[in-house]
Amino acid sequence: MFSDGISFRNADINDVNFLFTFLNAAYRGDTARQGWTFESDLVGGLRITPEEIADSIEKAKESFLLAVSGNKIVGCVQLVDEGDELYFGMIAVDPKMQNQKIGAKILEEIDRIARSQKKVRVRLVVIHTRAELIAYYERRGFHSTGMSEAFPSEYPAKIPGLLLMEMKKTL
Repeated sequence: MFSDGISFRNADINDVNFLFTFLNAAYRGDTARQGWTFESDLVGGLRITPEEIADSIEKAKESFLLAVSGNKIVGCVQLVDEGDELYFGMIAVDPKMQNQKIGAKILEEIDRIARSQKKVRVRLVVIHTRAELIAYYERRGFHSTGMSEAFPSEYPAKIPGLLLMEMKKTL
């Protein structure tokens, strides 16, 4: 299985340009159509800017974790320390390498990090219309909290009424 050779490291400021290209390609670019994280039919514009990535890397309670195979970055996720919870977002796997258990390996690492930091829960938000993604997280122990919020207005939604649904998993 490909995911057996995955190691992890925290991104640093030298990874900003790579992450900018990688995340936008995984979520909004034409290459994203090869995978199942594709959002361009729902949301327009960039997924994230280089400035937002750099800001996250420089904050004490935020980081980007990179999944690496050999010398190639094959996935990433943003982590945010929220006290007794660890929030994660922008989990992405190279669209050409999806269905190789890399995403599952990233989720395992998120759990390992959360437990090592004595977190009680892991939290995420997902676009409420993404049934296949919601089902994926439910199979991994996440449950809807019943809480949702309007999709951020700075990202141009192509479908009116998009919501970000909160999901959590107790460790």
